[in-house]
Amino acid sequence: MPSILTNCVVAIAGDLDDNEWRKEKVKQWVKYQGGKFSDTVDETVTHLLCTEENYKRKISPVRAALKNKVTNIVFRDWLEDSSK
Repeated sequence: MPSILTNCVVAIAGDLDDNEWRKEKVKQWVKYQGGKFSDTVDETVTHLLCTEENYKRKISPVRAALKNKVTNIVFRDWLEDSSK
């Protein structure tokens, strides 16, 4: 049975608020769930994890995701819910 993130490529937009949500930890979770992790937001990224604050501020990765029609911008609870 394929994992929930099998066809997903995930990137993060800046700091996600606490130590559990650092880049390396997110990368591990995504790979464990069968997904891929990207350090940059490009046309291959299906999901961009970010905080509400970084979304409102429209930091660089968020702007890139908004220009890219295939990237869904999601908050960290999406990854938590997907991993259950």
